[in-house]
Amino acid sequence: QRGEPSLVPNEPAESTIIAVWGPTGAPGRTSIALNVAAELALAGHSVLLIDADPYGGAIAPRLGLLDETPGFAAVCRLADHESLTRQEFERVAQQVVVGDHVLWVLTGILRADRWPELSGERITRALEICREFVDVIVMDLGFSLETDEEITSDLVVPRRNGATLAALGAADTIVAVADSDVVGLARFLRSCAEVRELFALTPVIAVANRVRSAVAGLTPRAQVRQTLERFGGHTGVVLVPHDDRSFDACSLRAEPLCTVAPKSAPRVILRELAQRLVRQNISAQKSPTKKSAGKKTVAGKSAANKLAAEKSRTKKSAGKESDPSPSLSRGTRVLGLGLFARRRA
Repeated sequence: QRGEPSLVPNEPAESTIIAVWGPTGAPGRTSIALNVAAELALAGHSVLLIDADPYGGAIAPRLGLLDETPGFAAVCRLADHESLTRQEFERVAQQVVVGDHVLWVLTGILRADRWPELSGERITRALEICREFVDVIVMDLGFSLETDEEITSDLVVPRRNGATLAALGAADTIVAVADSDVVGLARFLRSCAEVRELFALTPVIAVANRVRSAVAGLTPRAQVRQTLERFGGHTGVVLVPHDDRSFDACSLRAEPLCTVAPKSAPRVILRELAQRLVRQNISAQKSPTKKSAGKKTVAGKSAANKLAAEKSRTKKSAGKESDPSPSLSRGTRVLGLGLFARRRA
């Protein structure tokens, strides 16, 4: 809204990379990424929204943008040839007006078969340069975390999921999105455990999307929060209520919630999430540990996460820890049976 006071500090100490990820099943990654980026832009930050899904972009149609040429793929090519300047960035990126402010957007690939254009190395280089142009980068990622084990012996062959893994490794914060029904929560608990193992040094904020009583019983917020806390160890879970009318209006008008439905419940929650994300990263940058370590590059963060993941796997192998999957299976079955019993009652 015009004249709306900012809830987020105006100047992040350093540029921040926020990666929005979620498991398979369309939990709402694009909706969360788009609206968080819009809230940050509305608060006065210089924000870049990147569609980095290697299985096909969705940001452009959601914002009504022409996408004959994938913006992010073009930026990656320029970075790979050491030709990505601010002038080139502004030529390739598109602008979306949010209130009195501008949101920069790099659209995604048009077809899934163009995924080789988004290699992990290219993305790392592109992010390293783009973070010099804006305050905050918000990335909408793909779901898969597979590392293509059958071709890992060939270091030259591009990997389809390298884009997602590289972006997660470069992120200052990972926003992990789950659908709030039984299937969505089960998928999330299994996949997010892998994310936390692979990127152990990066804070993860769990977001439960489309929270509603129809799939979670009479107290959906409590049920979803308790499930994620008990079986996933997630605290401070963000619960986005189900509101088809507001999100459908956003799709119809190709605009974010903050301009279409500024008083809707999901908009209020996502605005608070945007505030939390920036404040969390500013706090981390001001910590003594961060200051003593100095500014860490995107490549440096990725390497540190890989080292932490290797140490974690070595520790598990030495301790012969059991696979957590059985407990997750029991947990999701208990949730499902509980909800079914309440509906019958």
